[in-house]
Amino acid sequence: MQKQVSFKSSKGYLLKGILHVPKGQGPFPTVIVQHGFKSNHHNSLIKSIAQNLEKSGFIVLRFTFSGHKPSGGNYKNVLVSQFVKDVKAAINFLLTIPQVNKFRIGMAGHSMGAFTALISSNIHKKYIRSAVSVSSLYDPGAVVNSYKREKKIDEVGEGYWMISGFKVTAKHFDERMYLRKKYLVGGIYCPVLIIHGNKDKRVQIKDAYSIYKLLNGPKELKIIKGADHNFHNQKHARRVVNLTAKWFKKYLVVAD
Repeated sequence: MQKQVSFKSSKGYLLKGILHVPKGQGPFPTVIVQHGFKSNHHNSLIKSIAQNLEKSGFIVLRFTFSGHKPSGGNYKNVLVSQFVKDVKAAINFLLTIPQVNKFRIGMAGHSMGAFTALISSNIHKKYIRSAVSVSSLYDPGAVVNSYKREKKIDEVGEGYWMISGFKVTAKHFDERMYLRKKYLVGGIYCPVLIIHGNKDKRVQIKDAYSIYKLLNGPKELKIIKGADHNFHNQKHARRVVNLTAKWFKKYLVVAD
């Protein structure tokens, strides 16, 4: 079963999403699935991950971060720290649902959503038991350089950049450096699966290895040959979907 849901962010913005609930009585292990930069919860990869997890017996919440339509907020001022607060709002929403197993909550994210999932696994460690990171960056500077090479970024003054037609605060990438140092380096102990395509031109593959080395709990690194940043090839996307479900079945499902 799928239904549209909404809940308030810490700043009072309305965050919109889809709640997937499997058949049965529950309580069910639960996963929050998060989109990337300039995307939303309707992204095809995010949707496929959520649908497959629902079929596998998980409650799934896929929602859109602040500043990204159809949720509220101003895109030009988006910061990962706010996305982390959005995650806490999502957790609070899930805790009101009786079918949710409050002790078996995981997170999966793509790109910016993956970075947010990793940071949230530290900040919200009280709730998050496992995570899957797909195409997460480690070096924000390298991502900025990739936009520069493609001539998709320009400084527009007053502390803002124009990236692929979107006005974004320059603090966005600076803050990622701060969050990486404070929360990603040596601060994650839950089981984490890292997935990356070896043809990713947006986030360099060495970022996946850098993140992997920093993880303290059970961990795996899966490199998908031929896959780009967004896994446009259906075969590659299906691999991500299946790996994600397999990981959460291992670390979120309670054995009978």
